[in-house]
Amino acid sequence: MWELIIQHICHFLRILILQKMKIQSLALCILYIYKNHLGFAISWYSKMPKLNSFYGSVACGTFGCMLIAFAFLQYAKRNYFWLMLGCGLLTACLSLQRSAMICAIFIVIALIFYFLKKNIIKKSFIISFVSLVFLLFATLGLLYPEVLNALFVRFMQVPYAVGERSHSWLNAFSNGLGETIFGMGFATGGQRAIGYSVTTVNDGNYFKIIYELGIIGLLLWCSIVLSILKCYRTFLQFPYLIASIAFMVQLIGSNLLTFYSTALLFWYCLGRVVGIYRQNKINGVYLLYEKDNN
Repeated sequence: MWELIIQHICHFLRILILQKMKIQSLALCILYIYKNHLGFAISWYSKMPKLNSFYGSVACGTFGCMLIAFAFLQYAKRNYFWLMLGCGLLTACLSLQRSAMICAIFIVIALIFYFLKKNIIKKSFIISFVSLVFLLFATLGLLYPEVLNALFVRFMQVPYAVGERSHSWLNAFSNGLGETIFGMGFATGGQRAIGYSVTTVNDGNYFKIIYELGIIGLLLWCSIVLSILKCYRTFLQFPYLIASIAFMVQLIGSNLLTFYSTALLFWYCLGRVVGIYRQNKINGVYLLYEKDNN
């Protein structure tokens, strides 16, 4: 009896999270574009809370990337798809986060090629997509040329991203052999630890994990994530898989797991990969699109 009740509760929560996660991401991206893109691009250190865990540029850049992947899950609903895709692209770019820009391009290219391979979209889709991108950035250039210029400058700085951060990555190995292997403990090496720890790792989540949990902790984290990614089998898992991989690429230069909102999206995507795998294994059914439970 109680097992049946718990199953129904879990099913309801799964449906709620599945639907609301996309809607809230879309709403947040629209709000970000409307309210902050102009002032942020002009003076992005003083006008915008860069490291705010919910509404800062780092988090919103990730929201944009995730929204692009979520959009392809809604491809059957054409109007909703283009709205989500456009907002995701704009948010990822207007965050002026270089990792978000690169990952947005990676997600789009990977999903377009995969959809073409599965004959879900036609080659004419590429024309429509290029037209959308041209329309978005042409409008941005006409209305806010300084924003477009700031975007171009940030994109041209991508090759220097690693060099700007590598000096802090070395801090992960500066506390001694034992601490490098076993770590210094939770919350000792990130932005929150500035002023309390002699050294910190502020940009680069993998090195932050080494600082706090050691190489053993990093290997344990990688083993968990890789075991989940190995569950990929079907089409419906692919957007979640790509979103997860893009997030892991961003972790090279950003402490995204420090932020509750972005970490939640990452584990949500990994959970969907496992959940769809288990559902298909039980039912023997391979879905093409997300079910609309509303």
